[in-house]
Amino acid sequence: MNIRFEYPCSLLQPFIECYWSWESDNCEYELHHLPRIIPSMNMEMILFYKEPFSISDRKGDGHRLPQSHFVFWMREAYSLSLPKGKEIGFVAIRFRPGCFSHFYKGTMDELIDPFLPIPEVWGASGEELTERVMEAADFEKLTLEGFLDIGFIKLTERVREEIVLAEVGRPWKANGDLRELNADQFCSFNESGFVKIVWNFHGKGRGEGMKNVWKYSGWYLIVIGVIHNAVGLLLGQDILLEMLADGVINTVNMEYDRNFLFWFLAIGFVWIGTGIHWQSILRTFEKPLPSFLGWGVLLFALIGVAFSPASGIWLFFPLAWMILQPHLLHRA
Repeated sequence: MNIRFEYPCSLLQPFIECYWSWESDNCEYELHHLPRIIPSMNMEMILFYKEPFSISDRKGDGHRLPQSHFVFWMREAYSLSLPKGKEIGFVAIRFRPGCFSHFYKGTMDELIDPFLPIPEVWGASGEELTERVMEAADFEKLTLEGFLDIGFIKLTERVREEIVLAEVGRPWKANGDLRELNADQFCSFNESGFVKIVWNFHGKGRGEGMKNVWKYSGWYLIVIGVIHNAVGLLLGQDILLEMLADGVINTVNMEYDRNFLFWFLAIGFVWIGTGIHWQSILRTFEKPLPSFLGWGVLLFALIGVAFSPASGIWLFFPLAWMILQPHLLHRA
């Protein structure tokens, strides 16, 4: 199961909280643990490119969700379900509270149904958007030329990193009523009755693997802990056997060698547990670990090397780099 979050460019941040997607791993043995939707004031646009969910309320009444829909004010909780063997696949846009009015010409009082099909809100433009998402079985096949052909203009670009596309129109009309503008005209356009739509896309250029190495910081710390304890068990096996022969309980006492082995292995298990926790955070939030952790690891490694150059403490320098790298790139 892959859940990803992306954040909008600065032009859209006042209106859109995030983009996110959920896709199953195309495995027939994967179990879908679908959450229960609780009442909320969130507003989201959901576009399924695989089987839509079915929902049911507390009374057991339910139906299949539209292929693409807006989620508006939900006054009750709903349970989600998916037929056995079906895969999850959708993309979504989460609007900031009260900001959807910038993308809808009508009054918000008209939007009564909590799951309203996008074509009913944006007309033919919404229907076309739904069809394009359905056709995009592999989103990596979408090209810049394809977006430019359907009326988008390129506002700005960071090579192999990000492209910002835009269009001006009235998506609630049957034909969308798009305006043909260039980037300069888009920025200065202020004619009433139109909306400006801006999308930013993050590219997959060369070197992306190294740029995303922070995603594996937790796994790397787990590996350090495993190596650390493997060395401890190998070098301290005689001491460990003596402790086992003495019954384990209260066998450390004040003996130096047994204390050393106990705390040597204990710190390894702490690193393994910390690595598991870090990796869980990275997988859940899809964001780098805080930079202070990287600086802390770097300081630990420098002090350790100063006291014991001929040791495995050198393994912590790559870990510090993995944590700090995205923060340093962002500053650059």
